[in-house]
Amino acid sequence: MGVCFDSIDTSEYYMTAYNEKYARYSPGNILLEELVKVAFERKKAFDFRITHDAYKLRWTDSLVQYHRYSLAFSRVGVIVHRATVFQPEWHRFKRAVKLTLNRVRKRRTPDVA
Repeated sequence: MGVCFDSIDTSEYYMTAYNEKYARYSPGNILLEELVKVAFERKKAFDFRITHDAYKLRWTDSLVQYHRYSLAFSRVGVIVHRATVFQPEWHRFKRAVKLTLNRVRKRRTPDVA
């Protein structure tokens, strides 16, 4: 199953879903190819949306940079805004700390012969 959101001139890719037991046949790639064909037949641009996942880069020779802006108009809005803005940085920070701690632990562990 493939889901796209269509506007006047663009088909925006949202997601595909398939039975995992057929994964070795690459049904996601086949379905994605069909979604792109349908968009082009309808004279629409095909938009992979906001992330730059590796599989998307196989289908294009150019990228469009998107920027997101948001405003908070209440205290709750400020809290939610900060949580969504800083969440990716927090996860990167936690991952960096974890990797550093693992390296330190490996250095401290004596080699057993």
